[in-house]
Amino acid sequence: MERDDTPMLLFICRAICTDAATADEALVPFQHNPSFGTFGHFWARHWLRSQPVSAALIRAVFEATSTLVVRAATLPPRSDLTPWLQVVLPSHQWCRGSFDLQALYLAQLDAFVGLMAIEDIPPMRFWYDTLTRFSTSASLREQVLRIVDRVLYRSPARAESALDALHVHLVEDEQHDNVDVLTWWAQRVLASESVSGDVDSKCDMWIEHVGAAHSKTTRVAALRVLVAYARDHRLRRASVSALADRCVLLDESLPVVAELALLRDPALLLECAIRTTSLRCKRQCIGHLVASPDALIARLSRWHSTPIAMVQHVARVGLSVRDRDAEWLAVLDGTTQLLGHCIGHALCAQVDATSFLDAALAACARIAIARSVAALVRDMCPPKHAVAFLVAASTLDNTPAWVLSLLPLWRALMTLPITDWSFLRRTTGWILALEEMAYTADGFVYCETLAQYPQAAEKVQCLIYTLPPHLAQQIPEVSDLSLSVRQQIAEIMRGPAFEAAIAPLCDPIPSGSSVFVASVLLLRARGNISGRFMISSSHFVFAPHESSLRKLAGVDEFKYALGRRYLLQAGVAIELFWWSSRAPWLVVFESARICTLCYEASRPLALASLAQRAPHLVPADLTRLSTLLGKQVLPSPRAYLEAMEATSRWQSQCISNLEYLMLVNTAAGRTYNDLNQYFVAPWVSEPTVAGARRPLHVPIGALNPSRLAQCQARASALASELDDAPPPFLYGSHYSTTGSVLYFLVRLRPFTQYAKDLQGGKLDHADRLFHSVTEAWTNCLTSSDVKELVPELFYHPGVYTSLTPLGVRQNGTVVGDVVLPNNSTPMAFLAQLRHELEAADIAPWIDLIFGYQNSGPAAWAANNVFFHLTYAEHAPPVPLDFGRLLSKT
Repeated sequence: MERDDTPMLLFICRAICTDAATADEALVPFQHNPSFGTFGHFWARHWLRSQPVSAALIRAVFEATSTLVVRAATLPPRSDLTPWLQVVLPSHQWCRGSFDLQALYLAQLDAFVGLMAIEDIPPMRFWYDTLTRFSTSASLREQVLRIVDRVLYRSPARAESALDALHVHLVEDEQHDNVDVLTWWAQRVLASESVSGDVDSKCDMWIEHVGAAHSKTTRVAALRVLVAYARDHRLRRASVSALADRCVLLDESLPVVAELALLRDPALLLECAIRTTSLRCKRQCIGHLVASPDALIARLSRWHSTPIAMVQHVARVGLSVRDRDAEWLAVLDGTTQLLGHCIGHALCAQVDATSFLDAALAACARIAIARSVAALVRDMCPPKHAVAFLVAASTLDNTPAWVLSLLPLWRALMTLPITDWSFLRRTTGWILALEEMAYTADGFVYCETLAQYPQAAEKVQCLIYTLPPHLAQQIPEVSDLSLSVRQQIAEIMRGPAFEAAIAPLCDPIPSGSSVFVASVLLLRARGNISGRFMISSSHFVFAPHESSLRKLAGVDEFKYALGRRYLLQAGVAIELFWWSSRAPWLVVFESARICTLCYEASRPLALASLAQRAPHLVPADLTRLSTLLGKQVLPSPRAYLEAMEATSRWQSQCISNLEYLMLVNTAAGRTYNDLNQYFVAPWVSEPTVAGARRPLHVPIGALNPSRLAQCQARASALASELDDAPPPFLYGSHYSTTGSVLYFLVRLRPFTQYAKDLQGGKLDHADRLFHSVTEAWTNCLTSSDVKELVPELFYHPGVYTSLTPLGVRQNGTVVGDVVLPNNSTPMAFLAQLRHELEAADIAPWIDLIFGYQNSGPAAWAANNVFFHLTYAEHAPPVPLDFGRLLSKT
């Protein structure tokens, strides 16, 4: 049987405690630096045999050790007791005992720490190892933490090493729950007046611990420590992003949002609201943000250089919502309020209202909350900012729902003491759309409101040509919106008396002041309108034949005109361009002679407008426009490009490939007003092969050799047929048609409605919609489809995203956002396309579409021949008759 050394150890310890000479003798070996001192062999044999510990042994060992510490401090030279302490203090020897013995060990250790010299206190790693050994007892771990508190109180310099050791401990002890340790550390940090050292580094370290490597309770506790560190500190943007990503994994735990709110960092709550998939957590985050929107605006203002970037950042919350239920409505309502505050702040900061609001409203429209934002702007913004919002919003959409949604904002403005009514000129399109709708009681309330302001009424009558306000006096009182009142109003509007009253007021411009009058056709993407076109010394006016409405522009807004084609007939149309953001007018005349007369009448007005604006123009722009207007006749495509110095600027890389393509399209007669002549851009890469460039000297139809051979065989067969057969051609479809334009733009307003109109009121079958870039490219190679792209694909992310499903394909796939190569995001794909376009040599493609290879023998040599009716020389003449021609006055 092995001998028990416990009695011997007790005897030696008591001898040290009771006899100073024995204690001094025991210290002698330490002064000569042996490894364990006099009793090393006893300790080694005792622990090696795993002999049981007892309360008496614990008390004796710590009493003896305390005596040695006290005696060592009084005897020169000072004895280094580290070897002894390394044997006596570690907890693994004492953990073999019962709970009471472990508690006694910690109590003795707690008292002993107060006697030790600071340099003799074990490092922080020792204490965290002790915590690990007591992982099953919360009370014992609490005792250990009290001891560590005492150590840190005695040696504040150890706080930094304590943090580093804690970090290592959490990494190595992932299998245990360290919530108590983290809670204790958070309390220590909160109790301190300030956080010393590099706060960002400390915060980043705790952000790592919020990650998924630990249990959820540990990560929440680590988040509380982070809150303690960052309570008076703003996290860096990268830190906010990293923390939000980790908190998303905890979004089922509602206390997380409450903890994040304690950080008082609205940017973090916003990022969590964007990233989380839990609508409940989105709502909670937004609730905190709505409670203090000014703090969010101030925080985001430091992140973003432009107000629109801030608005688009907030709008991402609404865009991240997928499910639609009561929580969804709460999220959108909160997003609406935040966007309203952001827009109001930007307007109050005197930003460029026009460009800012255009982009802000586009962001709001993508999440279908523009109407709610309009109501918020009405209630919270000063009048001049509400006016700016109305002007921008009036051009956003012309659907009945959107037009009517702005009516409350308009009414609110009508009740304010506004003195400058010039903004009415810029809301012409919206008011025309409003008046084109069926007259309702709401419409008459709007007109009746205007009647109270003679100056506003005069502006509306003279500039907008809406319903004359004085006629509101003939309308019954509409405060009671009962069915009988509505019917009475409708009957009055249909009555001949009302038509007779309004007729004299339809045209405020006396015919004697007109310098040109003709019957024309106004081409628009949403439908053409015939009417009368007039040019006076002060205005350009278009008056539809079948409506009392007017389209009006001041001559001081007129910039220049370019010749256009209609039904492939050259010289019968012109497109009028304006200095303002007003969309160009595309006007078709009944003959080339009348078109020429119109240009002769309008050119002096453009020169006068240019002279008036010359002091404010860049010299280069003034020179270009002067050159363009210096021609006595409509500028040819070459003349336009030369006047704009387009080719020379492109060759010297002053303008990009995309800008040059837009100028070439404009010069060639392409326009946004006619979907049959819409702007066209090239496929520049092959989406099916990474990094592969499309050969731009080859038309789309000739990229597939087998299909080209079939087309050539058909052309040869047509050439050998009788005279009544159509001229030979290679491709029966075209690279740009109304259908191909709407195919790519089906997700953009108002093209979505145009696509429905083209298909009889509903979208085409889902299998024929633009679903995938790769699929569209494959179709262009393997079917009769030879369409090129539209410019929007290179700069507009809305082309690739859809707020609502567009249908379900036969294989069950829902047509929503466009499937992009390599799972790219729209912005990343746009950047890639623009890079590829700018790196491409587009000159050969321009030759195919606009240049010498467009028709004739060169077209045959380039395999670039389409159906004969797509060429002007083969187009049958179409008589143009838009009403009785009025003579020039």
